[in-house]
Amino acid sequence: MTEPGQVVRGTIASSERPKRAKVSAKDLTLIVRVPGHPAAVQAFTGNERTAAQRYADEVGGTVEPLL
Repeated sequence: MTEPGQVVRGTIASSERPKRAKVSAKDLTLIVRVPGHPAAVQAFTGNERTAAQRYADEVGGTVEPLL
Protein backbone atom coordinates (compact mmCIF):
# COMPACT_ATOMS: atom_id res chain seq x y z
CA MET A 1 0.00 0.00 0.00
CA THR A 2 1.30 3.48 -0.78
CA GLU A 3 1.24 6.49 1.48
CA PRO A 4 -0.47 9.67 0.24
CA GLY A 5 1.87 11.62 -2.02
CA GLN A 6 4.13 8.62 -2.63
CA VAL A 7 5.09 7.77 -6.20
CA VAL A 8 5.69 4.10 -6.89
CA ARG A 9 7.54 2.92 -9.97
CA GLY A 10 5.08 1.88 -12.63
CA THR A 11 2.11 3.55 -10.93
CA ILE A 12 1.17 7.13 -10.32
CA ALA A 13 -0.03 7.79 -6.80
CA SER A 14 0.65 11.54 -6.76
CA SER A 15 0.08 14.47 -9.05
CA GLU A 16 2.06 16.71 -6.73
CA ARG A 17 4.22 19.26 -8.55
CA PRO A 18 7.86 19.95 -7.66
CA LYS A 19 8.15 22.43 -4.79
CA ARG A 20 9.86 25.54 -6.12
CA ALA A 21 9.55 29.26 -6.45
CA LYS A 22 7.43 30.35 -9.40
CA VAL A 23 9.30 30.17 -12.68
CA SER A 24 8.52 31.28 -16.19
CA ALA A 25 7.83 28.69 -18.87
CA LYS A 26 11.02 29.80 -20.65
CA ASP A 27 13.03 28.67 -17.57
CA LEU A 28 11.81 25.08 -17.91
CA THR A 29 14.49 23.19 -19.83
CA LEU A 30 13.98 19.55 -18.83
CA ILE A 31 11.01 17.22 -19.00
CA VAL A 32 10.51 13.87 -17.31
CA ARG A 33 8.35 11.56 -19.40
CA VAL A 34 6.82 8.47 -17.83
CA PRO A 35 5.89 5.78 -20.39
CA GLY A 36 2.21 4.92 -20.20
CA HIS A 37 1.45 7.75 -17.75
CA PRO A 38 1.16 11.07 -19.61
CA ALA A 39 -0.35 12.77 -16.55
CA ALA A 40 2.88 12.07 -14.65
CA VAL A 41 4.99 14.29 -16.94
CA GLN A 42 6.81 17.02 -15.03
CA ALA A 43 9.01 19.88 -16.24
CA PHE A 44 12.09 21.16 -14.42
CA THR A 45 14.58 24.00 -14.70
CA GLY A 46 18.24 23.39 -15.47
CA ASN A 47 19.07 23.97 -11.81
CA GLU A 48 16.67 21.15 -10.88
CA ARG A 49 18.48 18.48 -12.93
CA THR A 50 19.16 16.36 -9.81
CA ALA A 51 15.50 16.52 -8.78
CA ALA A 52 14.43 15.64 -12.32
CA GLN A 53 16.69 12.58 -12.36
CA ARG A 54 15.50 11.52 -8.91
CA TYR A 55 11.86 11.75 -10.03
CA ALA A 56 12.61 9.84 -13.24
CA ASP A 57 14.35 7.10 -11.27
CA GLU A 58 11.41 6.82 -8.85
CA VAL A 59 8.75 6.48 -11.55
CA GLY A 60 10.70 4.71 -14.29
CA GLY A 61 10.78 7.77 -16.53
CA THR A 62 13.39 9.52 -18.63
CA VAL A 63 14.82 13.02 -18.41
CA GLU A 64 14.85 14.81 -21.77
CA PRO A 65 15.87 18.32 -22.76
CA LEU A 66 13.12 20.67 -23.90
CA LEU A 67 14.12 22.16 -27.25
